[in-house]
Amino acid sequence: MKKSVLFFVLLALASACVSSKKFKALEAQQKICAEELEKMKQSNQDYEAKVKELQSNVDALKKEASSLKADTTKLGTTLRTLSRELSKSMKELNELTKTYEK
Repeated sequence: MKKSVLFFVLLALASACVSSKKFKALEAQQKICAEELEKMKQSNQDYEAKVKELQSNVDALKKEASSLKADTTKLGTTLRTLSRELSKSMKELNELTKTYEK
């Protein structure tokens, strides 16, 4: 009984140990992963800044588009009004011309 307990204890210790070669390989992999994580964090920060910049540009362009739309509407209204006035003036001119030609 004592031998079997000792056997299981030794078996547990032997299976729980990691060789120094494996440990160093895992440390190296962990270092590579940590460096990659830092690079990814920096990239993420750069991209977040770029997103904020682009969002600011989008907001400015939306505001400009709205302003241009309002300006176009105003100019269209003015053009129609002036066209009606021109038409009316041309009509009056034709009538006056006919009156003086008689």
